[in-house]
Amino acid sequence: MAAPSSAYGSKSFKRVTAPGEVVILAKKLPAYGNNSNLKSLFFLDAFDLFRDINTNEEYFIGRVTSGGDNASYHATGRIGNTMTNNKKLLIDSLNTKGSMQPGGGTYIVGDLANNGFKLTLNFKSAYYVDTLEYGIKWRLKSTQGAWNTLQLGSNIAEANQISLNEQVIDVDPTDMLFIEAPNTYEVVGYIANAEGTKEIQLLDVAVLPIAKSLAYGTTRENAYLTAESTYYLSKRLVEDATLYSNSTATIPVSAGFYMQKTPLENGNYLYYECESSGLIIGVGEHNPNAGRVLYRPAGRGATLSMPNAFEKPPDAVDDA
Repeated sequence: MAAPSSAYGSKSFKRVTAPGEVVILAKKLPAYGNNSNLKSLFFLDAFDLFRDINTNEEYFIGRVTSGGDNASYHATGRIGNTMTNNKKLLIDSLNTKGSMQPGGGTYIVGDLANNGFKLTLNFKSAYYVDTLEYGIKWRLKSTQGAWNTLQLGSNIAEANQISLNEQVIDVDPTDMLFIEAPNTYEVVGYIANAEGTKEIQLLDVAVLPIAKSLAYGTTRENAYLTAESTYYLSKRLVEDATLYSNSTATIPVSAGFYMQKTPLENGNYLYYECESSGLIIGVGEHNPNAGRVLYRPAGRGATLSMPNAFEKPPDAVDDA
């Protein structure tokens, strides 16, 4: 939708400015509130006010600073070339892009366990224009490559808003696009309507690894007999993940086996095998009763998966 014709003045109130431009006066309706609120609703740096001496109705033409923040809420084609007091007159003051308002404090943080972020952000439709879609874009800050886009929703009616309060955002449920520690990500919020797309830069997000309670051993049996310590996993899925010994993910673990001491439903114990760089090269299940393990090597590019039932593969050997 767009502003209705009833929100504008009659043809006799059109004001011809730069060649080829016609600026339409908008009615200053009581619903817009005071002057300060009017400027906020329509993202104006200033406005010119007019009064019809016959009807006593008030009208206005909005003005924005060229290249300023308020100008970014108006489609380029709605910003005229006529300048008054170092500000450009708007050809149409009422139809704008949507807006976003981050929550207070640290409103976005990394949430590696859910392969994404935890975000508090309000998406608000323009006063007269419905929102078509809204979401976030993100990319690795160190490389500043192409943006990844995640649509969070669509169809917000005019003048309404959607509030995300510490919403957990999985950037890719298919796990093709990973959030990984220790990395910093740039994140941008966006909201789109028929007037265009408005973006705002959000806080950079430093992603920390996932804490895991694991027991270390140079063999699986050693790991099973050892008490747990805290280690740190670089991403949600273990395929090509790295295990670290410190919470800032700067010191990779030693080569060996790292076992969860809480048994699986089948009574076995899940473990990760790491090489000296901390890279997880395999995942298996240790069966302390049978003295055997089910082992699935990670392989390069293969997906690590664990079956529901324990079985001994043909090439498995008994633990010493």
